[in-house]
Amino acid sequence: MQGRQRKYWAFLANPKVYDIEKAIREYEEDNWTVPKRDVRTGDLVIIWKAKGNG
Repeated sequence: MQGRQRKYWAFLANPKVYDIEKAIREYEEDNWTVPKRDVRTGDLVIIWKAKGNG
C-alpha cells in the first residue's frame, strides 16, 4: 500500500436485508457496496450482525 496507511472499517449486516451467516458459510468471497468510501485492498474490516426479530 504505497502512499496510504491501512484503514479500518466496521460494517453492519442488517438481517432484514442480508443473511450474513449464510454468506459466511457459503461464499469464499463477497462484494459489498460502500458508497463514497475509500475501502481498498489491504484494509481491515469487521462485520457484525444487527439484532433481528428472531
